[in-house]
Parts: sequence; structure tokens; C-alpha cells
Amino acid sequence: MFEIQKLCFAYPGREALFIELSHHFKAESNVLLCGENGSGKSTLLKLLCGRLTPDAGRIDSAGTPLFYLPQDGDNRI
Repeated sequence: MFEIQKLCFAYPGREALFIELSHHFKAESNVLLCGENGSGKSTLLKLLCGRLTPDAGRIDSAGTPLFYLPQDGDNRI
């Protein structure tokens, strides 16, 4: 299950692909992404699997933010 809340993303120097996109993908459901070339299909998949980081908004997987890094002493960058 994924939940997208007010997602914003643009490649550097280009027009925004997503401006405050919100959607809830139910568990065990089938999803079809279709659209013209350059409409953001592959970019959305890269955001959902963590290969790209959104400019704003959040993506949760089963209630856990995908881009969350706990702030404790054991984490190293």
C-alpha cells in the first residue's frame, strides 16, 4: 500500500512534473500507469521505489514514510 500526499517533483531546470499530487494505492490492487512520452510514468515509479526524492510532499508505504531517517546517534551518512 502506498499513499502519496501533496507530492511535488521537477527535474533540475525543467518544468514541474507533479504539483501537489495525492493518491492512495490500496493493498493488493492492480494499477495501470499510462500516458504520453514524458508525462511522468517512469518518474512516479522511481519516486515510489526511492530512486528519486520528491521536492515536497510525502510518500508512505504501509504507514511508514519512504524518506524518513531516524535522528539518533547510530545513523551515519
